[in-house]
Amino acid sequence: MATIGMLAAGVAHEVNNPLTAIFGFAEGLRRRLPALKEKVDPRVMEDVEDYVATILRECRRCQDIVTTLLTFSRQKTVSFSAVSLNAVVNDTLKLLRSHLKQRNQAKITVRVDLSENLPMVHGDEHQIKQVMLNLLVNAMDAITGPGRIVITTYHSSKGAVCLSVEDSGCGVPPENMDKLFEPFFTTKRSGKGIGIGLSTCMSIVKKHQGDITLKSTPGQGATFTVSLPVNPEKTT
Repeated sequence: MATIGMLAAGVAHEVNNPLTAIFGFAEGLRRRLPALKEKVDPRVMEDVEDYVATILRECRRCQDIVTTLLTFSRQKTVSFSAVSLNAVVNDTLKLLRSHLKQRNQAKITVRVDLSENLPMVHGDEHQIKQVMLNLLVNAMDAITGPGRIVITTYHSSKGAVCLSVEDSGCGVPPENMDKLFEPFFTTKRSGKGIGIGLSTCMSIVKKHQGDITLKSTPGQGATFTVSLPVNPEKTT
């Protein structure tokens, strides 16, 4: 995971350099457009303005992706602070936007239901994002054709802040329910995973004094729910 993080950070920095140059020159073109209006055919001018606006918009989108990559890959000492689960969900979806588009060729729909005024949790944002990323990728991998993923946040009656990821995939057989969170256990075919994702999720959630549960019926999908306390005791 550390090696992958370093690779992602390196790629993000390498992409960011030419991206900054492209954005700068496009912004320079935008500033010069008014001076060209009287010298260029209006129809051509309209196309040029549209092209420049598109370049700037897509550059901003790429910058958002680079920023998110750096956030996920940042290697640092665990630092607990106030974290918004809603922001965690939105940042993870940004990172996986292109992957979701590819999977949507199989007509996978993603519904997001984020509770308003959700209390903050006390935790490490980078680690909580890792949990969200693993759960969402697993949900996509569980669906082989058309299907749905539902991401929900809410404040439970027991005082915990909860994040659930529900999919309509293949589900989990009863005999595997107790094994899923064991290191190196996986039901994915060779090359698709080595079985450290869910065990890592469990480790992170436990460090946050929380819990992660699974409800599943074979052939009818699965729902993973992460519960984190709002005001836990000091965590180290």
